[in-house]
Amino acid sequence: MGIEADYPATPVEGDNMVSGGHDVWSGESLGQWRRLGLLGLAAFAMVTCFVGLSSGPDLGDHECINALAARQSLESGNWVIPYVGEIPRIRKPPLGIWLIAAVSYVVDGAAAATPVTEYSARLPSAIAAWGTVLLVYWLGRRMYCYRVGLTAGFIAASCAGIVFFAHSAQVDMVLTFLTTLCFACFWCGMVDTRPSRIAKVAFYVVFALAMLAKAPLPLVTVGLSLAVYWLVAIPIIEAISRERLGKGTVLGGLRNSAFAQLRKVSELWFFPGVILFVVLAGLWPVYVFFNVDHALALWRIEYFDRFTGEMSPHSEPLFYYIPILFGLAAPFLLSLPEAVAAPFLQRYRAHRKGLAFAFSWAMVGTCFLSVSAFKRPHYVLSVLPAYCLLLGPVIDRLFFGKHAVVRRSVQITCRLLPVFMLVAAVAGGVALNREYPALLRSYAPGVALAILAWTAACHSFRSDRRIVSFAELNVGVLLLLVAIWPGIRDGVKMNAESDALAQLLRAHGVQPEDMILWVDGRPDASLEFYSGYRVRRLIDEMEMTSLRATRRALSEELYEECGRRIRERLDSPQPVYLILSAKYVDMLERNTDIGYRELTRLTGFHEDVKEDLMVVTNVGLGDSQYDGERRVAVGEQ
Repeated sequence: MGIEADYPATPVEGDNMVSGGHDVWSGESLGQWRRLGLLGLAAFAMVTCFVGLSSGPDLGDHECINALAARQSLESGNWVIPYVGEIPRIRKPPLGIWLIAAVSYVVDGAAAATPVTEYSARLPSAIAAWGTVLLVYWLGRRMYCYRVGLTAGFIAASCAGIVFFAHSAQVDMVLTFLTTLCFACFWCGMVDTRPSRIAKVAFYVVFALAMLAKAPLPLVTVGLSLAVYWLVAIPIIEAISRERLGKGTVLGGLRNSAFAQLRKVSELWFFPGVILFVVLAGLWPVYVFFNVDHALALWRIEYFDRFTGEMSPHSEPLFYYIPILFGLAAPFLLSLPEAVAAPFLQRYRAHRKGLAFAFSWAMVGTCFLSVSAFKRPHYVLSVLPAYCLLLGPVIDRLFFGKHAVVRRSVQITCRLLPVFMLVAAVAGGVALNREYPALLRSYAPGVALAILAWTAACHSFRSDRRIVSFAELNVGVLLLLVAIWPGIRDGVKMNAESDALAQLLRAHGVQPEDMILWVDGRPDASLEFYSGYRVRRLIDEMEMTSLRATRRALSEELYEECGRRIRERLDSPQPVYLILSAKYVDMLERNTDIGYRELTRLTGFHEDVKEDLMVVTNVGLGDSQYDGERRVAVGEQ
């Protein structure tokens, strides 16, 4: 923004110093100010993480899967291997489901008629988000200093990614908390000037818990990131420091430092730690392997084929996560480029050790996820705290540090920022329409409020009221959440197609206890969570692993097995309702003589009418307003 900071030329020593060149919290009031700052951060994060848990939009499909599995665990008492219907939910590790079930047991009550509500399903994520904010503060304080840590905490409490996923029943926020705790334990146990033995043991335990949340991602975001920091980042920093002190060249110092770091691996308690990690992280998958058929084949498809792109014919570009990271970092997105460059900038040399730690975490995780062919916005959430920690010194310098201000540059920049915000809002709307089109209805008023808060913050900054400007940015996020989030439920129908399907089933007399089978694809879990209809798959995912080579490759045996089961169900005397796409019905008509009766068709949700859902049933069954049976001959058009 045309502002240069007067940062200290030597590393900051101790908690009593701040990075802006002067300490506004000093003397006898230092402890009191720090307590007030921490209490303010904790209270602010409580609002941004917990407000609206039960008043926002309905749970989406993947959220409902976790909620249904937790509900079934409570009802059946089977917690070790969660189930959704008759299918073991082993595609992902169960920690998120266990947490939802445990929270529901406490919040909804053990005797609740319908355990696991929207509130109890989302509460673990809210708690994890709040804990992540406090961990970012604590880690920032240890890595930099008190004020920068507090700044980083407020950044985390108000950034769009953590606020949004704090209100989601997916496991990603729990994974983010455990990932951040891993890095906090590693810093405290292996990097800090006074290493803690307890923190060393805790690191390997928490690392294993992260694997139970969403394996195998922590192997990269935690394991590989820390390996890069230990074996690459630290030697580079030490080599540069030695060269500045005149103790040799950078290349020579880098070689010596790299070998020294290799010899220090024993200080990490690496071998006993790895054994502890493998035992704790491996207990559940080993148990599943010996108790669930086709588990290994399912994991191969889920993890290896997901990474290589065999799960989907569509592959996102390499830079997919760049705009998403900018969106998740809002309202501090404009400082993100400087934050990424901060470890290499002279003005932040006092914080280089901590910045290198956060940089390794951020870059390794982001690059790995970018190389993967299968990409989703929430995959990058577990590296977001690293970006908050990179932003900490930058935002602290900008709003609290001692500056040599170029007044004209500040004036021009602050006038242009609202315009940039408007352009970014349009681009964000385009991206949102691609990923979450249902949210567009509430996007416009939310953006308008955000631009208003941003404009006010720019005005205050231009008037040299930088602390007020920082407060306005954070309060703007709070107002945005309080004003917009509760109204999303009325304006956005997250499960419109499933709700309409449930309404049609009820209108045609289909009862929740009837045999309902989903033929092609997977049923939306919100259908069962909200309506009570238990929809089984014609061929469940465990059987599917033996009938297809990959998620994209469909074998002739699979089609033949589907046809055989459809015929068997429709020819049986037991009433059955099959839900399938119109194009699948067309395929049956062209290639089989299976008799069926069309009960109803759901239209208006797909541009291609071949994607419309149809409900068919046995010949002679169904609603009286639908005439007759249809029997199609082989090859008949």
